[in-house]
Amino acid sequence: MNSQIVFMLLLLSFGTAFSQQQIKGKVVANKAGIGQIMVVNLSVQKETQTDADGNFAITASEGDLLIFTAPQFRKTRLVVDQSDFGKVLEIQVEVYANQLDEVEVNNTRINPEDLGLVPRGQKTYTPAERRLLVATGNVITVGTGFSIGLDPLLNLISGRTAMLKSKLVVERKELLLRKLEVYFSDEYIQERLKIQKDYVDAFKYYSIENSKFAEAMQMKNKTLASFIIMELALEYNKKQ
Repeated sequence: MNSQIVFMLLLLSFGTAFSQQQIKGKVVANKAGIGQIMVVNLSVQKETQTDADGNFAITASEGDLLIFTAPQFRKTRLVVDQSDFGKVLEIQVEVYANQLDEVEVNNTRINPEDLGLVPRGQKTYTPAERRLLVATGNVITVGTGFSIGLDPLLNLISGRTAMLKSKLVVERKELLLRKLEVYFSDEYIQERLKIQKDYVDAFKYYSIENSKFAEAMQMKNKTLASFIIMELALEYNKKQ
């Protein structure tokens, strides 16, 4: 009976710790408020726009990822911290400048296997995956056999495990978003999919939430992904 009460208290504490609150802020560039900036909570798929003075308000929880985007500005990211609530944030954005196209060197990649740091074929983890595995008590073998493990109960009580799971979801969505931007340029999305320029970034977030599209992208099946994203574009345009 006592264990059930403790479990219920834990659930209630998690509900309180991770309940959403309204976060307020102002988007500025060169000290001037900027209107029509898309503000997206990538973690829960909510969005809003700044008003003419750059002000915005959006619901969020600690650990959520906010994206600030507009065609003429560099994309800005903010991971929500508990200290961000109860005050007006000032989000600085930068105007795009003419830049040379980024050159990616693919043939000179050096990995830990080539350096002999890990056995060939050993599963690798992203930073968020490693943190979550350690926090939940799973063992990660490093190098020649050294293992890392923590008491999962301590992390459960503190709520850290739930936070790390949230960060892992955000990281995977970020990786999927990067793949989408490699396969489908902004020009393709505007010209072929008929998405208005101001909604290109919002459409990208809409697309990566589709499980079939996400699976096709993870399998690197560009043909299937192209077919699915065309269907998603039709759906998205009907909602506008």
